[in-house]
Amino acid sequence: MRLLNEIQPGLKKRGYLLKRSNDDGRVIFARKIDDQLGSVLIFSNRNERTVRASILITSTWVASEFSRLGLYMEESAPPVGGGKVVLSVELLWLRWSFDPINIGLYEDDYSSSGEIGARRFFEDLDSVGEGYIHTINSADLLAKHLIELDRYPNPSERGGGATSNNPYIYAAILFALQGALKECGNALNIGFQKYQTTVSSPEWKIYRLEQFNKQAELIRSAYL
Repeated sequence: MRLLNEIQPGLKKRGYLLKRSNDDGRVIFARKIDDQLGSVLIFSNRNERTVRASILITSTWVASEFSRLGLYMEESAPPVGGGKVVLSVELLWLRWSFDPINIGLYEDDYSSSGEIGARRFFEDLDSVGEGYIHTINSADLLAKHLIELDRYPNPSERGGGATSNNPYIYAAILFALQGALKECGNALNIGFQKYQTTVSSPEWKIYRLEQFNKQAELIRSAYL
């Protein structure tokens, strides 16, 4: 992945350190936002020509509470530095979202050839990537964003939007740990309504709602 040779010095200057390089072609860089949150960049080969870049937001607060309360959920990505992944988004999708008029200029992932791909990557990271992270760089801002993911603009049908395994549970925990108990309960209520109305197979809807209710009850017992 020649691109990584070009971007690693620049990422180091921006506070990102290489954490892991896997045999499957994924490379992980991480940076601490504050004592509770961190941002992670994951690079993976899309094909022989291009590299995919994703931003993940991790939380040590959420990770510790999942352990303390006995909550469980499969990870969509490996935790880094003891934090649980609570949010992920493709960097290219952020570019599409912030600049929908010129979407045709950004149809491909980042070139794996090196200099060209690195230049485009840092243009996107320094503008839309860091701009996005700045809007969720505290537990309060992140919790509010998690319960409003469905409202986040997605001007493209190409996928890659902001996603979370269980945004309402994560948001409820973040609110509770800040003492915002009313907001914690509200996040759980929103999640219940969401999973009741989600369009999916009946079996999956029942299973998902059951899992959510079990987790919500543990949180209510602990905080509300």
